[in-house]
Amino acid sequence: MVPGRAGGDHGDMQTRDHSSTTTDTTTPRRITRSGDDRILGGVCGGIARHLDIDPVIVRIATVALVCAVGAGAVAYLAAWILMPLDERSAATTPSAPRPAHA
Repeated sequence: MVPGRAGGDHGDMQTRDHSSTTTDTTTPRRITRSGDDRILGGVCGGIARHLDIDPVIVRIATVALVCAVGAGAVAYLAAWILMPLDERSAATTPSAPRPAHA
Protein backbone atom coordinates (compact mmCIF):
# COMPACT_ATOMS: atom_id res chain seq x y z
CA MET A 1 0.00 0.00 0.00
CA VAL A 2 1.27 3.45 -0.92
CA PRO A 3 1.43 5.85 2.03
CA GLY A 4 -0.91 8.81 1.74
CA ARG A 5 -3.31 7.10 -0.66
CA ALA A 6 -6.94 6.58 0.18
CA GLY A 7 -8.36 3.13 0.04
CA GLY A 8 -7.57 -0.05 1.76
CA ASP A 9 -5.56 -3.11 1.16
CA HIS A 10 -7.21 -5.00 -1.65
CA GLY A 11 -5.49 -8.21 -0.77
CA ASP A 12 -3.12 -10.28 -2.82
CA MET A 13 -3.26 -9.87 -6.56
CA GLN A 14 -4.45 -13.02 -8.17
CA THR A 15 -4.05 -14.09 -11.75
CA ARG A 16 -7.16 -15.19 -13.53
CA ASP A 17 -7.42 -18.10 -15.87
CA HIS A 18 -9.01 -16.79 -19.07
CA SER A 19 -8.92 -20.12 -20.85
CA SER A 20 -12.42 -21.02 -19.68
CA THR A 21 -14.01 -17.85 -21.04
CA THR A 22 -15.75 -18.08 -24.35
CA THR A 23 -14.38 -16.04 -27.19
CA ASP A 24 -16.34 -14.69 -30.11
CA THR A 25 -15.26 -16.76 -33.10
CA THR A 26 -17.11 -14.65 -35.63
CA THR A 27 -14.96 -12.50 -37.82
CA PRO A 28 -15.59 -8.77 -37.82
CA ARG A 29 -17.61 -7.44 -40.72
CA ARG A 30 -15.57 -5.77 -43.40
CA ILE A 31 -16.78 -2.61 -45.07
CA THR A 32 -17.38 -3.49 -48.71
CA ARG A 33 -18.86 -1.57 -51.61
CA SER A 34 -22.44 -2.51 -52.28
CA GLY A 35 -23.08 -4.43 -55.46
CA ASP A 36 -26.84 -3.92 -55.47
CA ASP A 37 -27.35 -0.55 -53.71
CA ARG A 38 -25.16 1.69 -55.78
CA ILE A 39 -25.51 4.98 -57.54
CA LEU A 40 -21.94 5.78 -58.46
CA GLY A 41 -19.55 3.24 -56.97
CA GLY A 42 -21.45 1.58 -54.14
CA VAL A 43 -19.31 3.26 -51.46
CA CYS A 44 -22.19 5.02 -49.67
CA GLY A 45 -24.38 1.93 -49.90
CA GLY A 46 -21.64 -0.23 -48.40
CA ILE A 47 -20.94 2.20 -45.57
CA ALA A 48 -24.67 2.48 -44.83
CA ARG A 49 -25.06 -1.30 -44.74
CA HIS A 50 -22.05 -1.58 -42.39
CA LEU A 51 -23.46 1.08 -40.06
CA ASP A 52 -27.02 -0.28 -40.48
CA ILE A 53 -28.50 3.08 -41.49
CA ASP A 54 -30.33 4.41 -44.52
CA PRO A 55 -28.00 4.95 -47.53
CA VAL A 56 -29.64 8.31 -48.23
CA ILE A 57 -28.21 9.66 -44.97
CA VAL A 58 -24.69 8.61 -45.97
CA ARG A 59 -25.15 10.07 -49.45
CA ILE A 60 -26.33 13.42 -48.05
CA ALA A 61 -23.37 13.51 -45.65
CA THR A 62 -20.99 12.71 -48.51
CA VAL A 63 -22.38 15.47 -50.71
CA ALA A 64 -22.19 17.90 -47.78
CA LEU A 65 -18.55 17.00 -47.19
CA VAL A 66 -17.71 17.40 -50.87
CA CYS A 67 -19.39 20.82 -51.01
CA ALA A 68 -18.11 22.12 -47.68
CA VAL A 69 -14.58 20.81 -47.51
CA GLY A 70 -13.74 19.46 -50.93
CA ALA A 71 -11.67 16.69 -49.43
CA GLY A 72 -14.77 14.51 -49.42
CA ALA A 73 -14.29 13.87 -53.14
CA VAL A 74 -10.76 12.62 -52.53
CA ALA A 75 -11.97 10.44 -49.65
CA TYR A 76 -14.77 9.04 -51.81
CA LEU A 77 -12.37 8.19 -54.64
CA ALA A 78 -9.95 6.58 -52.19
CA ALA A 79 -12.77 4.51 -50.70
CA TRP A 80 -13.92 3.52 -54.18
CA ILE A 81 -10.44 2.24 -54.99
CA LEU A 82 -9.63 0.65 -51.62
CA MET A 83 -12.96 -0.92 -50.63
CA PRO A 84 -13.54 -4.37 -52.12
CA LEU A 85 -16.79 -5.08 -53.95
CA ASP A 86 -19.25 -7.25 -52.07
CA GLU A 87 -19.63 -10.41 -54.14
CA ARG A 88 -22.42 -11.76 -51.92
CA SER A 89 -24.92 -9.10 -52.91
CA ALA A 90 -24.36 -9.65 -56.63
CA ALA A 91 -24.49 -13.44 -56.23
CA THR A 92 -27.70 -13.48 -54.20
CA THR A 93 -29.53 -11.04 -56.44
CA PRO A 94 -31.40 -12.96 -59.12
CA SER A 95 -30.56 -11.85 -62.60
CA ALA A 96 -33.26 -10.52 -64.90
CA PRO A 97 -34.76 -13.13 -67.21
CA ARG A 98 -33.47 -12.96 -70.74
CA PRO A 99 -35.92 -13.10 -73.59
CA ALA A 100 -35.74 -16.20 -75.73
CA HIS A 101 -34.63 -15.52 -79.28
CA ALA A 102 -36.48 -17.74 -81.71
